[in-house]
Amino acid sequence: MCALKGSSVELHSHYTHPAGLTVVKTFWFITSPSGREPDDLIQDERYRDRVNYTSNNKNNHTLSIKNLLLDDTNNYRFRFLTDSSGGKYSGVNLALSVTGLQVLVDPATVNERDRVILTCSTTCSLSNNPTYIWYRNSQPVTGKHTGDHRLHIYPASPEDAGKYSCAVEGHESLISPESPLNVLYAPRNTSVSVSPPADIKEGDSVTLTCSSDANPPVENYTWYSNASGSVSEWLQQEGIYNITNITVEHTGHYYCKAENKYGSSNSSAKYLDVQYSPRNTTVSISPPGDIKEGDSVTLTCSSDANPPVENYTWYSNTSGSVSEWLQQEGIYNITNISVAHTRHYYCKAENKYGSSNSSATYLDVQYSPRNTTVLVRPPGDIKEGDSVMLTCSSDANPPVENYTWYSNASGSVSEWLQQEGIYNITNITVEHTGHYYCKAENKHGSSNSSATYLDVQYSPRNTTVSISPSGDRQEGDSVTLTCSSDANPPVENYTWYKSDGNKTVLHRTERIPSFTLILVSGLDGLYHCEAGNEVGKENSTRVQVRFFLPDSGFYKIVLFPVLGAICAVVLLLVVLICWRRQQTTSTKASSSAHSKAQGSSNDICTVPTTTGTGQSAPAHCGGDDDDDVQYARVQFRMKNKEQAPAKPSSQEEDGDVQYASVQFKSNNQQNVTDDLPKTVEDVQYVSVQFKKSQPEPTVPESPQSITAQEETLYASVKHQGLSAATQAEGESDMYSNINKKPKP
Repeated sequence: MCALKGSSVELHSHYTHPAGLTVVKTFWFITSPSGREPDDLIQDERYRDRVNYTSNNKNNHTLSIKNLLLDDTNNYRFRFLTDSSGGKYSGVNLALSVTGLQVLVDPATVNERDRVILTCSTTCSLSNNPTYIWYRNSQPVTGKHTGDHRLHIYPASPEDAGKYSCAVEGHESLISPESPLNVLYAPRNTSVSVSPPADIKEGDSVTLTCSSDANPPVENYTWYSNASGSVSEWLQQEGIYNITNITVEHTGHYYCKAENKYGSSNSSAKYLDVQYSPRNTTVSISPPGDIKEGDSVTLTCSSDANPPVENYTWYSNTSGSVSEWLQQEGIYNITNISVAHTRHYYCKAENKYGSSNSSATYLDVQYSPRNTTVLVRPPGDIKEGDSVMLTCSSDANPPVENYTWYSNASGSVSEWLQQEGIYNITNITVEHTGHYYCKAENKHGSSNSSATYLDVQYSPRNTTVSISPSGDRQEGDSVTLTCSSDANPPVENYTWYKSDGNKTVLHRTERIPSFTLILVSGLDGLYHCEAGNEVGKENSTRVQVRFFLPDSGFYKIVLFPVLGAICAVVLLLVVLICWRRQQTTSTKASSSAHSKAQGSSNDICTVPTTTGTGQSAPAHCGGDDDDDVQYARVQFRMKNKEQAPAKPSSQEEDGDVQYASVQFKSNNQQNVTDDLPKTVEDVQYVSVQFKKSQPEPTVPESPQSITAQEETLYASVKHQGLSAATQAEGESDMYSNINKKPKP
C-alpha cells in the first residue's frame, strides 16, 4: 500500500481461532526481527495520538493511522491472544509505504519558445490512478489538471516562468515543495517613467527612468531625445536620466533603449511639457463674519495652475480625524448649516500634472445655548440643614456669557436668585423647597433648563393629638385619637404613650395616625404620640382622656368630690360633739331609756347648709331626749333643691377596729335603705366610723345601758340624686347621719 505523507490510512485484518479458546487481547505491531514478544503499536510513542483500533463481532479488526510520516513506512501485522498460554496468533505482513510529492522540471531553464516537461514524482505508485493538480506561484494553473504525473509546456513563454508545485486530487492540502522554471527572453515592455509625472513644472528636478522586462536582466540602457521633431540626440547610457532645475527648453520627446544578450527594445517617446501643478490654492467663505446655525454658507476653492485645474475635491475633518471626502466641485454650498458642520475644510486642486491642497479653514458654527441642565450636589435626599450646590450646565458656542437662577416654589411666579453658574444653599430649610431652573445666555440667544425640584426633607414637627368625638364621655364609649404632624417624608410610625402619675408606658405603635379606644376602667389618663420618619422624631403634647360612670355628670366628676371633702370635715366636727355629749350623759341613762333606744325610731339631728355658700346652721335634734341620740342627719341643701331625706340603713357591728373610713358609693350600694323615695336614682355618701376597744375612763358607765363591750360611733354623709321629676324641681339633698349604737 502506498500513501501520501500527511494523509490517513486503514489496514484491515480478519481472523479466526480454534474452538474453545477465548480472545483476550487484539492489537497491531511492527514486524521485529528480534523474535521477542511484539509491542502493541498503540503503546509506541511514535504513534501516540495517531493510531486507533476498531473491531466488530465478526472477527474483523482495523488499524487506522493518521498524519502519516515518512518513517511510518513499514510492515504491520495483526495479533491476538487467547486465554490459553499457547494461544497466541499473528497475521501476515501488510506493507505500508509513505511517500511525499516532488516536482521535477526538465529543463529548469529554457529559452523563450522552448519545450519543458514537469513531473510530479513519488517514491511509490499511488493506487486508484489519481488526478494531479498543478500550481504556479501557489496559484492553480488554469486547465492544467493531468491524468498522469507529467505536465508539458510548449512553447515556453515568459509568462510560464515561476515556481511550480503539485498535489493529488482529494488531498489538495498535501502540496509538494515548489520547484522553479526559468524562461529566458529579450527585453520587452520597455517604458519611460517621469518623476514627478511626465508634465513637469518649471524649476523642478525631473527623473526619467527606463524600465524593461527581460531575462536575464537588461545589460545596457541608452537615452535619446528629439526635441521639436529634430533628429534623435543621444543623451547617456544609464537606466536613469536626471534633469535638475528643468526649464521650458527641456520640452520635447524622450525615449530609451534596453538591451541584453537575447535582443533589445526601445521605449515609446515620452513628451516633457514643462508646466506647473496648481499652486496658491485657497478657500474663501461667503458671507464673511460669524456663522450662525441656520445660515447658508458658500466655500470656494481657488488655485493657480498650468494647465488650469481640472478637478477640485473638498474634504473635511475634525481635530486629528481621518479626512472625509465631500464632493468634486470648485464651490461647496452648505444650506441651513448646523453644529454638525463645525470642522476643518480644505480643497484639493488638480490638473493632469499635479495637485495642491489648500490650508484647512475652520468653520466655527455658532449657536445659542442648548441642553441646559441643572446638576444637584450632593445627589440623593436633601435634609434640612444640608448644604446644596446647584450647577447650571449648557452647550453653547460661543460659551455661555450669563447664567441666571430662578425659583418658583409651589407654582408661584418665578423669583430671580442670582447671576452665576453655581447657586449655593447653605443650611437649607423647608422654605427652600420648590422648583429651581437656570437660564443660559450668549449673544445668539438663551435657553432655560427644565425645573429641578428641591424636596427638603425634615423630621416631624407641630405634632398634636386630637380626640373625636369631643364633649363628655361615659364608660363604654369609643373615642378616636388622631396624631397630626408636619413631616417630609410623611410620618412612617406613630408611637402612642400613656401617662399615669409619674409613670409613662408604651401603649401601642401604629403605621396610621389614628386608633380607636374603648373607654373602660384603667384606660383614662394622659396620652401623647411620637411621630417618626427616616429623618427624626417628635413628641406631641399630652391630652387628657377621661370619662364618667354611666348617667353621671359634672357633679360626680367635679362638684361631688369637693362637697364630699367639705362634708367629711363637717362630720368630724359633729361626731366629736356628739361623742363628747354621749360621754357626759351616759351616767343618767336608765334601763327604760336603753330599751327605748333599742326599739324606738331613730331621732334626727338636722344641720341645714347651702352648698353655694358653705354656711351652716345649728343642728336641731328631734325627739323627747336630746341626750339619747341614735342618728343625726346633716342635710346640705343645694340651691333650688327640695330636701330629700332618707332613712339610713342600719349598720352591722364591727370588731375591735380603730380607723376612719371615707367612702364614695354609687346608687346601687346595699346600705341605702329600702324606704328611700322611688325617684332616687343616684346616691353618693361618705361614712366616717370611729371605733374604740375601751370606754373612756373619765366617763362613768351605767350598769343598765353600758357594759364592758365595745362602743361604736357612726357617721354617714349621703348624697342622694333625685329622679327626673324631682330634679326638674331643681333641688337635691346632701345630708349626714350620725349614728350612735351601743354594743350589746
